[in-house]
Amino acid sequence: MHIKNYTLNPIFDNIGDGTHSSVNKAVDIKQNRIAALKFSNRAITQPQKDFIREKLEIATNLDHPNICKLYDAFVDSKLDPNGNPLERYVSVMAYVEGESLFDFF
Repeated sequence: MHIKNYTLNPIFDNIGDGTHSSVNKAVDIKQNRIAALKFSNRAITQPQKDFIREKLEIATNLDHPNICKLYDAFVDSKLDPNGNPLERYVSVMAYVEGESLFDFF
């Protein structure tokens, strides 16, 4: 499957699922690197879009060894199970191999 500049296999490259999002490992075709794509799982209202956009703008400018780098963010449209259009936010982050944060608790 291709989304924007990224290619992924949603069945084999699923990294994790949560209440509000799911994360897949993908290949950034333009930058020739592995990335993690985080997809929102639910519809987003306009005020939420504005809030998220503002926070993502701030996050893309952060650069610290203890913070996962955010490369990109965009809105992707797809159809929900009922055939209705669904917009979801996609955050593209550095892919970091290793243990889950929950492995430490």
